[in-house]
Amino acid sequence: MFMLRLACLICVVAVSTVVVNSAILLGAPSGEVAALGNRTYGAEFTVGSLDLSVTDLGAFDLGEDGLNESHQVGLWDSSNTLLGSVTVPAGTGATLIGEYRYVSLALPVALSANTTYWIGALFDNQGTTDDIGIQGSASVDPAIASANLQRRSITLNTFERPTDPSGVNGWAANMQFTAVPEPQSYAALFGIALLAFASYRKLRSGRTH
Repeated sequence: MFMLRLACLICVVAVSTVVVNSAILLGAPSGEVAALGNRTYGAEFTVGSLDLSVTDLGAFDLGEDGLNESHQVGLWDSSNTLLGSVTVPAGTGATLIGEYRYVSLALPVALSANTTYWIGALFDNQGTTDDIGIQGSASVDPAIASANLQRRSITLNTFERPTDPSGVNGWAANMQFTAVPEPQSYAALFGIALLAFASYRKLRSGRTH
């Protein structure tokens, strides 16, 4: 019984080394100032050495006091394909983390390692508006190889991929994701589990003879 429990413990420890906690693309900015938006604002970023699975997209809530209007937030690839999008509702109903309000994607979006993508949120100047943040700085998660935070859409008041250089850091869109472990991590886990089970079977067999 002791060896069976030990085998289970080894498997649990092995699993804990493979599972990766949820992360966020951008930390809460500091030193930002309010600015009226009239485009889709966001970032161009390159994924690091691990594939990512994006689960939630968020829109900037300056002051963390709720949004005056809803905002579309999306992810695009280099071929201008919209990979996934959400609408963050007005008010305080969406989950607030670090000055961004998040809504879960209907299905997670897979991002490939060493590949460039764009994230953006539409902040228009039609009717009731919300300010974006500009200037200042924020941390970028280590799973991201590089990020250019000075991106906006070319067309005014349109939800589209933000490829136009804005000349200043902007805070409008964010995402939550998990890193996808490499296949060899799962292979190592399976090997440890087999070794633990074999040890248990060997000990059990010895006791029955």
